[in-house]
Amino acid sequence: MERRIRWLDRGALLLFLVGMATGVFGSQYAIDQRFPEGVPPGQDTDWIGVEWIGAGMGMWALAVLCLFSSCILRLARRWPARTVESS
Repeated sequence: MERRIRWLDRGALLLFLVGMATGVFGSQYAIDQRFPEGVPPGQDTDWIGVEWIGAGMGMWALAVLCLFSSCILRLARRWPARTVESS
């Protein structure tokens, strides 16, 4: 169980870092694809690359699920289930 907890923690950290990189660099990539010579002055670029940001947030959601699962496994390891004796 300890190995599974470590893998979940490492996976969560990896998903968090990859999600952050996807959001930041993916949106910059989308802006560079739309304006290859640079963003003209006064041009609105707020919604360009929002799909990359959404993909990064999805990875963050998976990272939170991994962390939640590892916390549940830690609690299960600390407090084992009690057996109920039937009479």
